[in-house]
Amino acid sequence: ARCMRDEYPTPVRYALWVVTELAIIASDVPEVIGTALALKLIFGLSTVVGVAVTSLSTLVFLGLQSFGVRKLEAFMGVLVGIMSVCFVAQVGMLEGGDAAQVVTGIVVPIIPDGKALFIAISLLGAVVMPHNLFLHSALVLSRSFKLGEKPLREALKYNVAESALALTICLFINFAIVIVAAQAIANANFIDPTGERKQDIVDRPLQNTPDMLRDVLGGAAKSLFAAALLASGQSSTITGTYAGQFVMEGFLEIRINPVLRAFLTRSAAMVPSLLVVIIAGDEYAEYLIILSSVILFFQLPFALIPLVKFCGSPQIMGAMVISKNTLRATYVLTGVIVLANMVLIVQMINDSGAVDGSAGGVILGLFVAIMSLAYCAAILAL
Repeated sequence: ARCMRDEYPTPVRYALWVVTELAIIASDVPEVIGTALALKLIFGLSTVVGVAVTSLSTLVFLGLQSFGVRKLEAFMGVLVGIMSVCFVAQVGMLEGGDAAQVVTGIVVPIIPDGKALFIAISLLGAVVMPHNLFLHSALVLSRSFKLGEKPLREALKYNVAESALALTICLFINFAIVIVAAQAIANANFIDPTGERKQDIVDRPLQNTPDMLRDVLGGAAKSLFAAALLASGQSSTITGTYAGQFVMEGFLEIRINPVLRAFLTRSAAMVPSLLVVIIAGDEYAEYLIILSSVILFFQLPFALIPLVKFCGSPQIMGAMVISKNTLRATYVLTGVIVLANMVLIVQMINDSGAVDGSAGGVILGLFVAIMSLAYCAAILAL
């Protein structure tokens, strides 16, 4: 964020700040919905009431701050870790299925239609959140290391190893969750030939997760999963708050109270969450989680491209500048992200059938084309 403040003109800097803040708000929407569903599982509260109650999480955040960040991270990590281990254990207890197909799907992913692409992009957006690039860059400064090329390269080595390990663990946990969910959907076809049970799992996966874990956890599945949802939601609130602090301080040189920061972000995230739950119900509340992750993926290039640009600049990085091959590979990867976003837009418009020969369809088509061109132009301008 500091580099963006120094390297870009004022209008571009403010635009990037706004985009980043929107990404932080979008990342908080799943936490609002997840916390509300956790409260529903534990206390039987309606999702609308649960969403409203999540505003109190800022008070919880204030109270938990007194225990220290490391202890808090450890506690929440234990809860989320328990659920992760349970999913992995559940994979080992599954009967049926084809392991060869699972391995093939991992090595050669198949995206048969627009809906699958939508889910794939939402998964990437949920794992590689744009604001976390700012957070990790700032947290590096909290480590104790000496200046100089050799100590910096050693610090870089350990940071790369730490990030690689975290992402690898996350990858296998996601594999386990997808495999368990796929098996649950397959089993639903045998239990209920009408397809209602299968559709319920597809529409409300979070609320059906405890049933997927009963082989491992038995009757405790519901309570443990709800506790893990609460912990992950609070953990994400904390990371989003710290990321917002670093972003605001870096772009604008402004620092505000963390609790006020969390409250403002949560308030902005609650508005779309409440509207969707009130108007469309629980089914679309969980769909909103996927949609917010897709939005994060669309915003990812605005954080990734400046980062790559700075890392490839000898004026900024000096001896620590990345190699030309690494720079080219990273730009190719960024291009793939932008291309995937464009393909998704075209696919969604095509599947909707909204763009046709009618006046409204033509206007919508022109609007989508202009917005897509503006999106690409904004990325190229970076």
